[in-house]
Amino acid sequence: MQLIASGMLRARDPRITRASLATCCAKNRCPVMDSTSSFAIASVPRLPEGPCSWKRAAKILDLEIVDVQKLISSGQLKLVDTFVTDRAFEEFCRKHGSAVNLALIDPSTRRWLVSEYGVADADKGTAVPRSQKHVLVVRECNCGRKIAGNVYFRHVRHCLQVGRLNYANAQIRVSENSFIYTNRLSRKVNSHSVTKNG
Repeated sequence: MQLIASGMLRARDPRITRASLATCCAKNRCPVMDSTSSFAIASVPRLPEGPCSWKRAAKILDLEIVDVQKLISSGQLKLVDTFVTDRAFEEFCRKHGSAVNLALIDPSTRRWLVSEYGVADADKGTAVPRSQKHVLVVRECNCGRKIAGNVYFRHVRHCLQVGRLNYANAQIRVSENSFIYTNRLSRKVNSHSVTKNG
């Protein structure tokens, strides 16, 4: 999303959705008139009926376009269609191919980028910085997702599938512990009854 917001990569429909613009206006307490209201003040911008351009959103939010780009990057403003066409990706690789860190990409994808899009493979002998080595490790969660880097641990904390398994394992442990406790208790009762009777 950051590449689209910075203008380096073109999306199919980069207009801002009306819903996300309305939400952002509500959070920032923008003086915006709804397009369905009967009275209108000339100085107050109106929310559009549908999606709007970045320039129009900047005017509505009373911000600069750079600030709107930051809101798009952070996910506060949503775009209509973020799909990147093959032509747009090819243009990105031609203009900004040197910005792609091929050392962090798996070998098959790296070969594909070099052969299909002409991205320069200058990183063959370059060592990966220590702070980025975690990205090279791909782990698979119980839900089936493959996740690269330390983000995996955040995913596992919030993954519903893992939560269900942990709950099921906890239930099994509880039932095993109660079974063990019940058996010990019955042995104690039996041993006391034997000594009383004997």
